[in-house]
Amino acid sequence: MFGMQIKKLREQNGMTQKELARKVGVSEKAVINWELDCSNPTARNMLALADIFSVSMDALYGREERAAADLSGLRDHERRLIEVMINAAIQYTRQHD
Repeated sequence: MFGMQIKKLREQNGMTQKELARKVGVSEKAVINWELDCSNPTARNMLALADIFSVSMDALYGREERAAADLSGLRDHERRLIEVMINAAIQYTRQHD
């Protein structure tokens, strides 16, 4: 399932496996293996794929997009706290990949 989604997104973006591999920073063989569901990308590579395709992590797995959380009712310091927490989670993921 995941491999088909990566292939679909790659083709929708008019990329070859080699081009996607270069953008992610992996071998072409890695992309081929992902698309064949022989292996899975690391967390860091998943983030890169989401950025490259401008989609959410859910979308990489073919899951429906979910509505963004409405933060309009929060105070500035509450929004900043959420931003700090998200950035910390991203940093942790990158360091422990």
